[in-house]
Amino acid sequence: MRSLAAILTTILFALCAGMAALAQAPLQGYLADPDSGCKVWAQNPVPKQVARWSGACVGGYAEGPGTATFIIEGAEFQRLTVPRHLGKASGPGVADYANGAHMDGTWKDGVRHGHFVVTFRNGTRFMLPDHGCFFRGTRTSFRMG
Repeated sequence: MRSLAAILTTILFALCAGMAALAQAPLQGYLADPDSGCKVWAQNPVPKQVARWSGACVGGYAEGPGTATFIIEGAEFQRLTVPRHLGKASGPGVADYANGAHMDGTWKDGVRHGHFVVTFRNGTRFMLPDHGCFFRGTRTSFRMG
């Protein structure tokens, strides 16, 4: 029979491993435009994030061409002008960020798909590789404009 210390150690290890997995899993989901109720997919939403949608709303989801503006606590941090299907970015488009960065590329099912060209406010340009990931790390809010 195992000792109490061994059992507690096993339980603690399992809890820590589970918490680490949850901490690393990105949040995903729909945000509803507060005015229209139209749902827009957000790859990595954060608390108090709001999405505004400028295009058509079909069956409660953003559909077709338009711009999704993402806002955190009143500060715009991204404008994503990409066609949408069932609320998810799908097709060629651009993303403009509050820090002045601009990104050209293609999205598929709400995720960056293929190579992207990023241009910073100072003119520096680089290409993001074709692996569908998003920027990771701490998000900082900036005001657009």
